[in-house]
Order: sequence, then structure tokens, then C-alpha cells
Amino acid sequence: MILKIKENNVEVPSLTVPDIFLAQLGEQARKKSFALIEDLRRAGFYITHGLTKEGLKKQLEIANKLGAKYALLLGQKEVLDGTIIIRDMEGGPRKLWIL
Repeated sequence: MILKIKENNVEVPSLTVPDIFLAQLGEQARKKSFALIEDLRRAGFYITHGLTKEGLKKQLEIANKLGAKYALLLGQKEVLDGTIIIRDMEGGPRKLWIL
């Protein structure tokens, strides 16, 4: 496929940098993440996520590689508290009440 693309001089579009990367830890956070992702997409944000069992450090590395502007961090504690942590990928984390 790559050879055909090169042979036909097909211009490959550049990847869009996500506005938000949603990192989650734990089963409750994962369930909550699905609705949050849809809400943010409907609001016009380009969001990607780490809905895997990877640790937070690995998920933030992925967010950084993708060039996400912000990372939302949702864990068990945040689900119980009704909060989420917003991390400016160039700055530091802030806590926000979501429920």
C-alpha cells in the first residue's frame, strides 16, 4: 500500500493535533470516560483517549507524542469526588469540579 501511495504521488494529510487527551485509571473511571468523550466531541473538541489498562505515565507519554494541548486525568478518586484533573501539557495540573 505504501509503495502504491508513493508511486501515485498521493499527498498524505498531516495528522490533526488533538485538543484533549483523556487518560483514565480504573474501571469506574473508564465507564465515566465514554460519556465524557461523547460530550466533548459534541462540544466541538478533537479528543483522543487512552482507554487501555496502561498506567498514567504511559498515557501521558502518548498524549505528549500526539501533541495534545491538554490532558484530562480521571481516576477512581475523581469519579467519587465528581472532579477531573486538567493538565496543561506545557504547564501543570489543575483540578476542576465536573459533577
